[in-house]
Amino acid sequence: MSRETLRRWAPLLEAAAVLLLARLEPARDLVPGLGLFTGPLGWILLAAAAGISALQWRARPLRAVTPPTIVLLLASATFTAAIGVRYVTNVDASGDEIDYLMMTQSIWREGDLDLRDNFSR
Repeated sequence: MSRETLRRWAPLLEAAAVLLLARLEPARDLVPGLGLFTGPLGWILLAAAAGISALQWRARPLRAVTPPTIVLLLASATFTAAIGVRYVTNVDASGDEIDYLMMTQSIWREGDLDLRDNFSR
């Protein structure tokens, strides 16, 4: 396989490697974020990688129009928030999260880390 052919297939091969690793329990134990790619996000990654690989085979490269930075920021923030809301609504606060929320509230409202009065309320 020539270097050019490998460069053209690289996005698809890398996405396939991520999806394969996401299916392996030891890999998910080592990198918990891989679990996201076992659901719909994995298919989105694979489709995007296939599209990028397909564009690599064009004879003439496409000219990309770069949108303003604020548009990229708003688009990525909207996309991330949409994904985050879906996952966060299924998770309950447990363990240390409650204590962290109490500490944050104490610092915000009272300006200290003394949680005794917060727990008494």
